[in-house]
Amino acid sequence: MVATNLPEHHRDPAGRLIIAATIHLNAHLLSLDGSFPAYSELAGKLVQM
Repeated sequence: MVATNLPEHHRDPAGRLIIAATIHLNAHLLSLDGSFPAYSELAGKLVQM
């Protein structure tokens, strides 16, 4: 359900699932995706390359 409640900064369903899984698992996310930083929910979890 987390993926359906996210703001639509990222329109790719796979990207939204990755974000939702990161939030749900309280994990860190290493990514090159430029739209991930728009999600405040990833604060402290996102490592941009």
